[in-house]
Amino acid sequence: MTKEIQGAEDPLNVSELKPIESPDLVFTGVVTTIQPSPSKHSLQNWVVSTTVETIDSGDFKGKVFSFRIHSPAKAGLAVGKRYRFSAKKTKGGYRVNEFAIEQKK
Repeated sequence: MTKEIQGAEDPLNVSELKPIESPDLVFTGVVTTIQPSPSKHSLQNWVVSTTVETIDSGDFKGKVFSFRIHSPAKAGLAVGKRYRFSAKKTKGGYRVNEFAIEQKK
């Protein structure tokens, strides 16, 4: 995988290269709903909705963040609990890594 780079004065001097900021998103939020939502061509058949409390990294302006997930139980999610979520920017929005969800107090 190649990364886009910027800031090199001399294209041969790689010590000057700096990666472009990641468009990924890290936020803390409270799970408000977990609903089944079968999708014919996906294994992610649950939709989790959260109320966004803080943005730790990235840019997101909304108050509600919803995403598809394979197994809320395996991810340890429960309605009313606070978590830190990591999401990768995709062509159509974001994809949450359900194995990187951290429960917060």
